[in-house]
Amino acid sequence: SRLIDVNSDDMARDGRMSKLAPPIFLFKGELLHQHRDLPRQLIKQLSQEPVHNARSLKEDPFLQENINCRETINLLDLVMFHATKSRPNPNETLKSYCQAFNLVGGNKEARGRVLQCAAIGSVPLKQLSSLYEIVESIVADAILPTLPKVLPGKYCAPLPSIYMVDKACF
Repeated sequence: SRLIDVNSDDMARDGRMSKLAPPIFLFKGELLHQHRDLPRQLIKQLSQEPVHNARSLKEDPFLQENINCRETINLLDLVMFHATKSRPNPNETLKSYCQAFNLVGGNKEARGRVLQCAAIGSVPLKQLSSLYEIVESIVADAILPTLPKVLPGKYCAPLPSIYMVDKACF
């Protein structure tokens, strides 16, 4: 078992202000500050370029279903994190990298379907960041139009015109 500092989420050095962590305790927040700039870290570790088949990816029937987009985003997040640590070959495909490192993650069936999609699984790791942005934009395009229907009215107020904002700022 490990000692954790309750007040700062750091490992306790001498046991003061600490309690015994449960044996299955997961330190999920440890790398959170690094996940925010994960795409930037990926670019530093692995040269990136735009996806060559962006139009076919956006129109792929697999990515037209929201559940598949969510699983794709989850898998890409996992792969991006691991790619910053392992420095893979930029020409290796997403599918072969995931199989080599067993990066299917929690929902193996759903993420396995993501890798079976030829348009996604065949993307080389040097296009990983671009693929993530494309899938993210598909999700945004699907979700944004539905927000006025599901959000309470007080959060759907129109924004002031650009003229009013400029006038207030200058």
